[in-house]
Amino acid sequence: MLAVNDLAFSYGDNPLFSKCSFRIGNGRHVALVGDNGTGKTTLLRLITGILKPDAGMVRYDGHAEMVSQFPAGMEVVSPGQGQMQRISRAFAKRPDILLLDEPTSNLDAEGIRKLTRMIGGFRGIAVIISHDIAFLEKAVDCVLLIEDRHIDLYDGNFEEFRQMRERNRNNQYQLYEVEQKQRRRQKRVAQKMKEKAAKSRKSGGVSNSEAKARSLLGNYDKVQRRLSANARRMQKSLDEGLKNAKPYEKMGLKLLTTYQKPQKVRINLDFDGLSGHGIRLIDNSFSFRIRSGETVGLLGRNGSGKSTLLDEVEGRLEKRSCRVSRFRQEIQDVWEEGENLLSQLIKASGMPEQVVLDVAGALGLHADLLSRAPDELSGGQLLKAQLVLELVSPFDVLLLDEPTNYLDYDGVRALTEFIRNSEAAVVVISHDERFVEGCVDRTYLISDRRFSDYCDLGDYFGKDGI
Repeated sequence: MLAVNDLAFSYGDNPLFSKCSFRIGNGRHVALVGDNGTGKTTLLRLITGILKPDAGMVRYDGHAEMVSQFPAGMEVVSPGQGQMQRISRAFAKRPDILLLDEPTSNLDAEGIRKLTRMIGGFRGIAVIISHDIAFLEKAVDCVLLIEDRHIDLYDGNFEEFRQMRERNRNNQYQLYEVEQKQRRRQKRVAQKMKEKAAKSRKSGGVSNSEAKARSLLGNYDKVQRRLSANARRMQKSLDEGLKNAKPYEKMGLKLLTTYQKPQKVRINLDFDGLSGHGIRLIDNSFSFRIRSGETVGLLGRNGSGKSTLLDEVEGRLEKRSCRVSRFRQEIQDVWEEGENLLSQLIKASGMPEQVVLDVAGALGLHADLLSRAPDELSGGQLLKAQLVLELVSPFDVLLLDEPTNYLDYDGVRALTEFIRNSEAAVVVISHDERFVEGCVDRTYLISDRRFSDYCDLGDYFGKDGI
């Protein structure tokens, strides 16, 4: 049993949790969800004891093992291999509580299936932070939600949680719209009352209806005072505001599409196989088609040559004078030390400040982070900044290599919608099943050193079994 009682924690003047309590029974596998910056990773570190709470208690029997999102030190293996090695070492220690922070990052489809099986056979408590919706739907049986400095436990699988949240959000909108309609009606009535009260004060005489009211109530002043009082009460009711606030809507990337003006691209790139670093990666000849308004998914295992092929595609497109934006998985040396990120993003892209702020906010980089210099940000935050830079830069072709690894659910959704609506040509490497399904029009597969057209995403992601 994992028990958290009256937990409170702050970073300086920024409170993350306030009097939070929940209990997780043995054998439960939990998705930990919440917006960027709400404290998901902090909660894992509080459970392990790396951080100490300001108040309250975290209690459990046995020991906890955490697999962090960012490994300590340099690795000699690929990011995917290193990730699976760290996960396997954590399982081998047979912990009572397993804490996984974005465990599917850098894993290919086969690695994600293997991880899902490992979690399915784990008898302890597992708490998982992940943006990968398809993975969570298979791996967890309840959800912890961090919102407004509180933590709530929802029983049921992730799909049930998502449906419940969507129903709640729709209900919020309905309540808000009903109240707005009532508020508009009250404003009209209040305005009429004010006009009537003002008219009765100015006029030396009275209308027929007001004369009747005077005779009934005894005197004209009493009628006038009542009209003024009613108008004041109605105005006070309006000034007190709404009981049902408008549900918070995160800014997506729609504004960006109005500024991006990609040129039409219609190119076939022919390859006689592919080699990289002295290794033959693809044996057969193939053609790689690039079209404006079309998104191509490039699939395959880690190490199959996807990123190497993207390097070749980028080089050939630039030789044809195409404007290419390329997001890479590794942190790039593109930032000036000592200068805040916002000014660098504006300078590099030429975009208005508000567009840059909106794009960054949609991907989880808020204004306070953009006001910092690059050396003040974490690795994940720098990678998000690199993605923002590539999206706000002018391009005809957008190349994205695992762009969702460090985005939360809303960031992935915003990026998916942007790609759907983009008029540019887009090539995506991703192992995120829902992301690929949501934005890709056509797929290529690299498998067993062969390049081929591939359309059956169900087979690739193993929908029929884990």
